[in-house]
Amino acid sequence: MEEFLKYDGNLSVSDAVSVFIMKKYKVARIISFDSDFDKIPGIVRVYQYER
Repeated sequence: MEEFLKYDGNLSVSDAVSVFIMKKYKVARIISFDSDFDKIPGIVRVYQYER
């Protein structure tokens, strides 16, 4: 809930849970089409096919 409130409702609850888990396990990249993750410092969103 702290992570959700930290972003003033700009993240959905499920996104906030994802961010919490990513920070806990030191994961810095997420594969997602959800641009809300771009607002999170330290997290890089991968949304294109990369070769």
